[in-house]
Amino acid sequence: MSDTEKVQQIMRQISQAAPDFTVGGARVGDMEYPAYANAPASLRALCDRVFPQYGEAPFLVYQDERYSFAETHRLACRLARVLAEDYGVGPGRCVGIAMRNMPEWIVGFLAVQIAGGTVAALNSWWGARELEYGVKDCGAELVLVDPQRLDLLVPLLGPKLRAIVARSEGVLPPGVHSFEAATAAAPDDAAPPSAMGPDDLAIILYTSGTTGQPKGVALDNRAVVQQLWVWLHYTLASLQLVPPAPSIWPPAVLLTIPLFHVSGCNSVFLMSLLMGQKIVMMHRWSPSEALRLVEAERISTVAGVPTMAADLLNAPDREHYDLSSLKLFSGSGAATPPERIRELGAKMPSVAPNTGYGMTETCGAGTVIGGQDLQARPSSVGRALWPLVSLKLVDESGHDCGLAPGNRGEIWIRSVTNMYGYWNKPDATRETLQQGWIKTGDLGEFDAEGFLYIVGRIKEIIIRGGENISCNEVEAAIYEHPDVLEACVFGVHDDRLGEAVGVAVVPRPGRILLPQKLCEFLVGRLAPYKIPQHVAVRSEGLPRVATGKIDRLSLKRSSFASE
Repeated sequence: MSDTEKVQQIMRQISQAAPDFTVGGARVGDMEYPAYANAPASLRALCDRVFPQYGEAPFLVYQDERYSFAETHRLACRLARVLAEDYGVGPGRCVGIAMRNMPEWIVGFLAVQIAGGTVAALNSWWGARELEYGVKDCGAELVLVDPQRLDLLVPLLGPKLRAIVARSEGVLPPGVHSFEAATAAAPDDAAPPSAMGPDDLAIILYTSGTTGQPKGVALDNRAVVQQLWVWLHYTLASLQLVPPAPSIWPPAVLLTIPLFHVSGCNSVFLMSLLMGQKIVMMHRWSPSEALRLVEAERISTVAGVPTMAADLLNAPDREHYDLSSLKLFSGSGAATPPERIRELGAKMPSVAPNTGYGMTETCGAGTVIGGQDLQARPSSVGRALWPLVSLKLVDESGHDCGLAPGNRGEIWIRSVTNMYGYWNKPDATRETLQQGWIKTGDLGEFDAEGFLYIVGRIKEIIIRGGENISCNEVEAAIYEHPDVLEACVFGVHDDRLGEAVGVAVVPRPGRILLPQKLCEFLVGRLAPYKIPQHVAVRSEGLPRVATGKIDRLSLKRSSFASE
């Protein structure tokens, strides 16, 4: 029996013995899903339940700042009262958050949930144009920002958009108030009343899509809480299988993933809140600083994209630090290369790798695999996360391929954690969400033991260091250049990032197109991580398939093959 099967067996035993994990059903629209019958109804209810449990235990560490659970809750309740009374935040009202990872992101998120509103987690790597699109798309009338994002938003501020800025110095623009002043002025009494329920919208997370513009993934309170509950259930079962050392309990996690990602927000931040786990935040990624923090804060888990595992493993000063507390590297955002898993087992045998497969659209739930199962099957993304997730493979005709080993098809995921839909995009919702099933756009197959393997991708997305990049969005920006006749964007293999952005372009007749000049043109039109690292200028037209479409696969194979 595999470790994954043993954990699932323990989860079943827990469900039978512990009322908190009783599995029942939830009706969402006209669909019925397996769900935890006694999980909190909303994130507000979850906050009311868990914060009193942990009191003065450490919760957030950021540089030389430390916040207990109690202090974090006090700040969030103060801000929630300000949001409710001064800004009208409540059910049906959306508040954007656009800032780097810092305590104010977490306090702001909690405050919006306590006030009964919806958080739109805006990508802090976006440029001005993308940020403007996100703010207008989610309909926010208030945005919580850091100084860098405030600079980008100033042209949008006015009667219909106000901002609260954290850690700003100097005179603030009209309509902008200080985060510190807002939390200091509010009383320390009870949080504002709220009647949030499972169907109320909790979070909008933005993800790149094949249509170009970022898509807002709308997640209701039921989806988010159920996702947290199944991971708590899985974690408790895993701890019974491999009990933690007393010296590293309670656990601590090094947060390296952006909080605007489903992994950073749900799988790290909200799971840490639920489990009483300390979160150590980094101002920016640095392997040496990460190693120092692991030693100083007795970090037990590093949560990051696979490139960060490589950075730690290959850091020249790794041997200088006491890393005995580190027991788990949790990969997310992109597939962990099999060679990285083998390298982790060779260089840091006491650290267990853990990964899985999910999407923003599934609230991060999907499959899971770790420990010996992952070491034995380094190319697998695991098995379905019991009891909430069902998987199937579907062929091009829409028929179920079955689960027999070797059968290939598009991976579809069904779960109570699946999104409500794409915000303001009903057509895209109907295309992706069908009868409760999310069409992932990824091709997969199962082995004889039911472990899933990703074998290809249907959708035109590049995953660069865990960040999804729409080929169509990059192409649209490139076509704004007056000298471009044709362009095709695709992923180029990168040893560190997994994929980098590549493009093949054809200039207009009589025009000269230089790669460097093209990239300079894209600055300000695209976030820096979306600007191509590889540019091939062709004198002939781009190859096409029989239907007349550009042959993206052919270009991907041939354009940078010698690099």
